[in-house]
Amino acid sequence: MEEKTITEWLDSTASEGTYVEYSTIGREELMAFLEERKVHSVFSNYEELIEKQVAYKDDHLANYRKKRATGKTYKNIYAHRLTVMLPTVLPRGIAYADLIRSFLYRFDIKIRERNLLWVFSLSHSLTKCTADIILFSRPFRESADEYERYEHDYWWNPETETRGHAYREGNIRLRKRGEIKLDKDGNPIKKKHRDVSSTECRIFKYAGVSGFKKLFAYAREVLRETLKNMIADQYAGNCHYFKLVRFKKGQKKSTLYKKILRNDIIRDMNRRLAALFDRFSKGGLDEDEYLSVELRRTIQKIRSRLYDKQASIDGVTLSLGYNIQWNTYKANMESLRQCLDGYLNELDARCDAVVREWYEL
Repeated sequence: MEEKTITEWLDSTASEGTYVEYSTIGREELMAFLEERKVHSVFSNYEELIEKQVAYKDDHLANYRKKRATGKTYKNIYAHRLTVMLPTVLPRGIAYADLIRSFLYRFDIKIRERNLLWVFSLSHSLTKCTADIILFSRPFRESADEYERYEHDYWWNPETETRGHAYREGNIRLRKRGEIKLDKDGNPIKKKHRDVSSTECRIFKYAGVSGFKKLFAYAREVLRETLKNMIADQYAGNCHYFKLVRFKKGQKKSTLYKKILRNDIIRDMNRRLAALFDRFSKGGLDEDEYLSVELRRTIQKIRSRLYDKQASIDGVTLSLGYNIQWNTYKANMESLRQCLDGYLNELDARCDAVVREWYEL
């Protein structure tokens, strides 16, 4: 993808007109989505996990009767659906699944900490790409308990024959929190949905219209920063930087000064190399096989001379060790700098030649 297109997309996410949509979905909508769309997930067993989520909700449905102002009745929520606009093409090395995962983990830390289940589907064309993300807010239990247990202490008032309180004298504790529930025959009651937590995570919560708008604005901001950070991380990972020379305790001052001078040259090479990598990644030069080979060769030539104790430059062998006089060392390092600059200048010229050929086509 051209850098201009990526930049345009990043800029567009700052606009309120950027396509972001959120809704809750019921069982029929969820089933239709799974049947009609090509679904992707970072969870290898997502189909099995979805079945567990649906089965739990099927057995814990609320009987809604209250109507909204719009006339619609409240519905049982099986999952949350977030639709976002994505670039039509991502930079090389970045996958949509990785982008969406990083986006969700940054959007709400509970999605990562509680390992909430999510899947997504892409609607792709030449002009646009949208991702429909389905997220389940009920986490899975880390250790699946086989039996039903009491969540609270149960106190009984024998005088009133009603449920009582722990602080009232004379009340009897019939059930202790954490105890296994028993059926009428005294047998332990097994959990029907032991893998799914009974407590939901508060995801996509907002208050009123203003809160809804803030939710969308936050989603756009997180999505933009996520892609920018992924591009930056990928760029840094592809760059070849040269390590600075380390200082050792007890070395002579003259040696330290010479190492400082060598590190100055290393920093200059790193700066020039960073600019060169920027040109390759953003200008499309990395797609040219000839230039990619020349870049690797140039890096190798620079590395082989940066740390050597002597180097042959223009047919003259120069000493680059730390045991020579300062003025000689300084002059030799300047010759080394000019030599290394020459390598990079030569590569820059070859890049210019390739770019001119592109424009002439």
